[in-house]
Amino acid sequence: MYYKKRTMSKQSFHFFVKNIFNLKQPITGYVSVVVLAWGFCLLPVLLGASQQQAPIYVALTQFPVMIFFGGGLEEVGWRGYLLPQLQERFSSFVSTCITAIIWSIWHLPLWLVKGSGQDVIRFSSYVLIVFSFAFLLTFLWNRYESIALCILLHAGFNSFTDVYPPNYNNIPVSLIILMSCFIFFILSNYFIRGKSAKKHPSN
Repeated sequence: MYYKKRTMSKQSFHFFVKNIFNLKQPITGYVSVVVLAWGFCLLPVLLGASQQQAPIYVALTQFPVMIFFGGGLEEVGWRGYLLPQLQERFSSFVSTCITAIIWSIWHLPLWLVKGSGQDVIRFSSYVLIVFSFAFLLTFLWNRYESIALCILLHAGFNSFTDVYPPNYNNIPVSLIILMSCFIFFILSNYFIRGKSAKKHPSN
């Protein structure tokens, strides 16, 4: 936030801050958040790598906590700043991969903290999940350009993990999830570009 304030005009910074809290988004945006967060956590269950450990309403009770203390506000930096900056120079795919790498390294110190939860799982498998989720968040950002929706998706994912605890040590399943998210990313990216081309046809 400090860097943005120093490097942006007053008007641009005001728009950036407003985007963090702007909940006036299309209903399809909110549907996407719910479907992607729930589907992402449900997929390992469907693949037999996890099972439901708590009622669905537990995710709702955890949701506000996850927004402010469970990683949701990280999106101000990841999708609010880093991803758009990268996409000015690179493709969405490359930008997503760079963001996912930095995002993974950001969490690396947790593997040195006993009792953090991360210390008992494979970092390699965790990285695969981060890449998978990064593709979904890139889709959401490119579709709606809303930091608020990205915060909600991040918080929603973390909330649903209390209902469907992921098995980060199952690399084959993590690879299937990654491929599923990547295919979704490719197809949705093609769809978004197609819609943009129809709105702005070349002369």
